[in-house]
Amino acid sequence: MSTTTPKPTASNETPDKAIQVEKLTKLPEMAPLARAVAYLSPLTYIQDLMNHAVLRAGLLPPWLDLIPLLVSGLLFLLVSMRMHERSRRLGY
Repeated sequence: MSTTTPKPTASNETPDKAIQVEKLTKLPEMAPLARAVAYLSPLTYIQDLMNHAVLRAGLLPPWLDLIPLLVSGLLFLLVSMRMHERSRRLGY
């Protein structure tokens, strides 16, 4: 006779497994230096937007999350365009 544990479903998930979005980043609990580094990462703002969408709560207002995402997106786009231009010039 074998016993198997049931797979978690929406009805029997534990609170820890049901809300894994919240566990990814806990900015208020971070050390000040780690928090400063986290605010430099676009993933922090994406995670906060996900918290707004799933949990209906976040650290920053959604519009304030979008500003660094747009800025970092434009920065990455400009850097990639420059790298592409350089590689075409060098014949890669």
